[in-house]
Amino acid sequence: KFVCMDDILQDLEEGTCLIYSFGIKEDWSFEDVMDSIGCTVFAFDPSVDYPEHRGKRITFQSIGVTAITDEKQKLFSLSDILHANGHTNSKISHLKFDIEGHEIDGLGAWHASGALKNVQQLGFEYHLSTPEKAATMLKGMRDITVDGDFRLIVHDINGVWGKCLDHRKSL
Repeated sequence: KFVCMDDILQDLEEGTCLIYSFGIKEDWSFEDVMDSIGCTVFAFDPSVDYPEHRGKRITFQSIGVTAITDEKQKLFSLSDILHANGHTNSKISHLKFDIEGHEIDGLGAWHASGALKNVQQLGFEYHLSTPEKAATMLKGMRDITVDGDFRLIVHDINGVWGKCLDHRKSL
């Protein structure tokens, strides 16, 4: 996982490094490293059940993030999760998500709701199984780069899931 450290180092010096991480499964490596350098980490995954606290500064909740809150499924909008944790107006040093398809509609919804306004960095994996999903995700990425002042720093293609899409034919 790639993280731009300039702002995070400043946040660490100021005691304000705050990480939100969605999609843990069994891999705590990112969260553990961010905890070990001094960041406060909020970790979420509705598919697993872990103790509420881990390490020095990690808090875990067995809920997930999506575009629109669905309490029965334990899925909540990013705005609702930030509000519940008292971070609506807090600077989020890094927001990481690997949420198995919920990012497709989520990214645009979070941007439109203003939930990303205090997020300094995004790190995410996306799952594009159809041309329509690819188009929705690309629109969301365009919107956050044009309106949200985010910039693409690095990307890797994961060719082990689903079919490879040639987006040039579908857009």
